[in-house]
Amino acid sequence: MFSTYNRNEQTSYINQNISYWKRYTGNRFTDEQVLAQLNNAGSESTGDNLLLNHLKSKGDKNGVEYLEKLKAVKKAAKLNENTWNYPTKDQLAQNRKEWSEIYNFAANKLKGKRTPLSNRYVLMAMRGAFYSGKDDALGQIWLSNAKQVHEKDIAAQCQGYLASSWIKTGWIEKARDFYIKTGSLNDLRATYPQVITTKTIKEIFDKYPESKTFPYIVQDFLNSSFSTLNATEKNAQRDSLTKIELARFVKFSGSAATAGTQQTALWLSARAYAMYMLGVDKKQVAKALLDAQKVKSNARVAYNTRCLRLICASEVEDIDTKFETMLTKELTWLRNTAAKEKPYYDYATFRFRNHYTDVMDHVVHDILVPRYLQMDKPVTAAILANVANELNETQYVCNARCNLVKRDSTQKGYNSDYGTDVFRMLDTMSTQNAISYYTVLTAAGGSQFEQSMVPFCFNNASYLCDIIATKLMREFQFKPAMEYLKKVDAKYTEDMNIKPYLAYSYTPEFWVLQHKQKSDPKLQKKPYANKMNFCKQMLKLEEAIAKAQQKQKMDAKYAANAYELAKAYIQASPKGACWALTNYSWSQVQDSAEVANNAYIKRAITLLRSAYSADMSEDNMVRCLSGLFFLSNNFSPCSDQDKLAKLLWRLKDSASGEARKVNRCDALKDYIAGNGLLF
Repeated sequence: MFSTYNRNEQTSYINQNISYWKRYTGNRFTDEQVLAQLNNAGSESTGDNLLLNHLKSKGDKNGVEYLEKLKAVKKAAKLNENTWNYPTKDQLAQNRKEWSEIYNFAANKLKGKRTPLSNRYVLMAMRGAFYSGKDDALGQIWLSNAKQVHEKDIAAQCQGYLASSWIKTGWIEKARDFYIKTGSLNDLRATYPQVITTKTIKEIFDKYPESKTFPYIVQDFLNSSFSTLNATEKNAQRDSLTKIELARFVKFSGSAATAGTQQTALWLSARAYAMYMLGVDKKQVAKALLDAQKVKSNARVAYNTRCLRLICASEVEDIDTKFETMLTKELTWLRNTAAKEKPYYDYATFRFRNHYTDVMDHVVHDILVPRYLQMDKPVTAAILANVANELNETQYVCNARCNLVKRDSTQKGYNSDYGTDVFRMLDTMSTQNAISYYTVLTAAGGSQFEQSMVPFCFNNASYLCDIIATKLMREFQFKPAMEYLKKVDAKYTEDMNIKPYLAYSYTPEFWVLQHKQKSDPKLQKKPYANKMNFCKQMLKLEEAIAKAQQKQKMDAKYAANAYELAKAYIQASPKGACWALTNYSWSQVQDSAEVANNAYIKRAITLLRSAYSADMSEDNMVRCLSGLFFLSNNFSPCSDQDKLAKLLWRLKDSASGEARKVNRCDALKDYIAGNGLLF
């Protein structure tokens, strides 16, 4: 959570290089095709040589010559590409020779007339000089060509090799300043000991009190300490040593803050965060952070202090109107700041994430949501989870509403809205709370604080109405469920992940066709309509059952209705083929106790028993016993399971038994034999 140096500023030159070669070849190739050429270390494959072959066809001798030599560069660079590779003495000598040849070739190209590729030959020559140990040539090449290298990415890479040579000659702080300027974090980190301690930082401070590297190394030190103290595997001795080191840092940073440098705010905020990790009273830490905020600093340090104060306040302040007014301001600032900052380079390909989204996740999910849930305010907790989720987790490049990073249109239709923290909260909270949440988001209900967060939420009425309707369906409240289903836009349902699974009919007997049931062609055109059809049918049958029970008319018609209901409930349960009617995901590995206690399965068992008692015809008894035995044997064991098995076994040779192939049921045979029944 400590970030005074923006890791997003790490320099990656590959994109600039790709753009250059795309322009050079008339934008005929994709980024991936260009990258395959630039990474080619000697391959003759057509796919790895598209640019080269194109330039050959155009008669561009200069371009062909450069790309052919670039293959040699990539091949030479492979020796140290894998840090686990330990080359032999002969391999090192051969590699040095290869780099020397690369240097001679590139340096010779610079003697002639300049071409559009001359700047790239400057970089190639400097790489060759550096890796072949020609330090004098390294500086001479740059001195002779620097004024003509106007491409910033090429110039920065050339100077990077110079900086490495500065370290060899003792100009280490000059090199560090350069690495800070260009964002070359790996190179910068390599100039420090493997483990940065307070002693390391103090030694640099004593020599260079205004060192530009402090935001980076202090950040490294504090975040490493945090990781150690919060490691999954606890180690008392290690934690004790870490806290001793943090205590030393608190003392040192206190003195550094009074030394009159231009980085006083950094030392004050770093000291406060070290105190925070040491477990010092949070209100004292908050006071220290307030002192840091009062000191002039650059934006990154100021933002870091503000984030730390928000974390601290969220943990210790009483949640009241005053606190929520502050929270509105700070979370709004945090969300907007996060949205403006580019994502981490490593994550940009699939989701939006930077330091400020990390802070948002921590403040919301680790601190505020648990506190609001403890206060029995699940609606507020869900709204906060929505704010964090919408900023981060929904920003997958294949998600339809991804807007903070470039969307990958080839991944059309992916919907991540049913696997987030906020969805899990809505899916598990009471239906009334879900309705209250819907009211806050769509009808300006709720508290002033909740309304202040609504602009940052995913606010889709169809999404919410579907969730509420589904919850009502699970509770057998089909009439109100239908009212919410009417509000779900048909267009919205096209992107639902469960759409294909809704095209299954709930009318077949699951205990007969469980392994044969297929998607119903009639339902495939409008599968979502199956939810409304289910509600209508269940409501109709439940009303008929209730009416018959009220009149005490438990006859064959009653039994038929009860049996139809039981079939449908099993199909729509987590174990049925129509699980998507009442659930958003399915797994073969489900908690057996949870399944046994599922309301639909319990209701189906009750209905089957009632149907069995209402109609003693052979056909009705066989079908009801088949259902009851299947359920008791697979989902919900019961006390009279032996009795069910015996009754069904005795009917195996009846006309109805043969029609339903009871005598071929392996599960029934195994149960009878395994329990010593009738034998």
